Amino acid sequence: MNNPYNDHGTPEERAKSLLLHYFQLCFGQELSQDSRTEVGDIVDSLLAAVEQRSTEYRLKSLESNLSFYKRLYEEQSKLLMESQSAISLALTALPPSLNIGLDALAKKLDDHFAA
Repeated sequence: MNNPYNDHGTPEERAKSLLLHYFQLCFGQELSQDSRTEVGDIVDSLLAAVEQRSTEYRLKSLESNLSFYKRLYEEQSKLLMESQSAISLALTALPPSLNIGLDALAKKLDDHFAA
């Protein structure tokens, strides 16, 4: 039976060839040119639907990852601010005689956390 699609071509061509072959076996006769064209259209439509679904899935996955990293950033920023406040509070509780050398350290810490 006539099959214009390539059994050894692209995956799309192989799918069209297989489906056309299946229909011809089911009907027990060669299909008309219009029917062969419709088989190709069916495969093209199925592949387009799969590609669309795959694109939507990848987009949702990227959005989910973005949300996760945004929450992680916010949590880490909060912990960093709390740590900075605790260090500053601890430094202010030290006796004045120790504050002389620690002022420079506090400045460096503030600069580091601000970056």
